Amino acid sequence: MDGTGLLYDEFQQYLANQNVHLTILNYPTAQVLTQPELLNQLDSVLQQQDKPVWLIGESFGGHLAYQLAQQHPEKVNGLVLVASFLTPPFFLLKLMPAKLVQFSWLCLQKTHLLRKLVISVLLHKSCSDTTKTKLSHAIKQVDAKVIASRFTQIKQLNITSELSNCHYLKPTSDLLVSNKAIHQLSQLFNKSICYPIKGTHFLLQTNPEKCAEIVYKIITCQGTGEAFTGE
Repeated sequence: MDGTGLLYDEFQQYLANQNVHLTILNYPTAQVLTQPELLNQLDSVLQQQDKPVWLIGESFGGHLAYQLAQQHPEKVNGLVLVASFLTPPFFLLKLMPAKLVQFSWLCLQKTHLLRKLVISVLLHKSCSDTTKTKLSHAIKQVDAKVIASRFTQIKQLNITSELSNCHYLKPTSDLLVSNKAIHQLSQLFNKSICYPIKGTHFLLQTNPEKCAEIVYKIITCQGTGEAFTGE
């Protein structure tokens, strides 16, 4: 959800070892943008590709990947959604005021011990110190108003139409996305396949090797070695 692209190094390297090229699509961390504005940022990169790609959407990036695939089906072979959602991920989110989210994020940025505690919950204990440090940097980089805006956008998410060829990488310990949200997603896709993988909501960071292994199998079955990801 941070949009910095700081957290994908290990996942990207595991894919590179399989000769799969991963392009990370970032979006501004200091500028509040609407969903259409975020899509415009990502769309310009997608349009530069001369052959269809796979879109990988992690967490908040899942709905953006879904909308890109809707807008440009000729450019997209399929979707891989990772710990993601196309409707609000849990019920209580609708009750959280944007100001509370903004204040909580500011506390995370300013309080080292609180940030360390939250990171220990979000990331598996086996994660490297490098990954934990990068997540800490990502938290400090993203403006609190940007995070509050994205939480507001999440409350308004909906699925407008079906898409075929969607795969879901589901963490075994996801505290942020409810089973109901995943079920709603799976019911609205043709040929939707779910892959349970050991890890937390930050699945590409807590289990990058297994994620890369499954993504490789998915995209090579379809005859392409190109993948895009965004958070």
